[in-house]
Amino acid sequence: MPTNPQLRCFSGMDTMHQIDREPFKALHKLQDHPALSLANLQQVLPRLPSEQVFFSSGALKRTDDFDRAHIDQKSRFSLEESLADLQRTNAYIMVRSPEVDASFKDLFAAMKTDVEKVMQDQGLGHCALDPMLYLFIASPLSITPFHIDRYSTLLLQLQGTKKVYIYPAWDERFCSATALEDFIARSGVRPEYRSEMASFSQCFDFGPGEVLHIPFVAPHHVENGADAVSISLSIIFNTKESDLMTKALLMNKQLRRLSSVLPWQPLPIHTSPLTDSLKGQAWRFASRVKRAVKF
Repeated sequence: MPTNPQLRCFSGMDTMHQIDREPFKALHKLQDHPALSLANLQQVLPRLPSEQVFFSSGALKRTDDFDRAHIDQKSRFSLEESLADLQRTNAYIMVRSPEVDASFKDLFAAMKTDVEKVMQDQGLGHCALDPMLYLFIASPLSITPFHIDRYSTLLLQLQGTKKVYIYPAWDERFCSATALEDFIARSGVRPEYRSEMASFSQCFDFGPGEVLHIPFVAPHHVENGADAVSISLSIIFNTKESDLMTKALLMNKQLRRLSSVLPWQPLPIHTSPLTDSLKGQAWRFASRVKRAVKF
């Protein structure tokens, strides 16, 4: 893959123009970053606010509710015990915004700058919107259940191997239009995995030093390898386009609520670029009006 010498964290990002259209792989340069060493993580994670550390047993299934795993599948070990012996404790640890810790601040800034440089090169906008890091530490053979994300994702593998199964975004065979709108609106509805979906996924074998792009709202699930503890880091963000699509999905949900008094049902999002854009802009306008009324 070609290397962009201007990038501090990534290489082979010439395929970034495919963002939110197709999954793709690239490479990263963070394999030996001190913030991502297990020794540093063992110190950092216990001191983070508890609401940022989601800790569960690794004995999950594809069909489990990923958002509730830390509640429904609690580990019998403490966080500290699990971090001390991940081979034995069968743990799954997800950390939201580790960049609040000083050891991650410079790393986060460098990753964000890289993402924005590539976005600018590819005409995807100048700023990564709402960027955030997620950290995943999991025992061998752990499973990340089937789910979708509200952001674009670049996932970096640091230790261990995994298989990542990605399904086409916007395909109602894997997530219905109404379920997607409900999920984006945080209504408690989530997409559900069915065994007949299996043959439609694109499987990526994923190892240390590699980056994998998971498109906005593309359903996926993950299986860790048996060889070692898995450590992964992701930077999530929105582009101008995915931000507009988010707002269009929220607008569509509101229109469906009015369907009993309207003579038509709204088209699903990602059906018509023109109507998607109009819906997104309408949501932005309504949100501004709502904020203005509050003042």
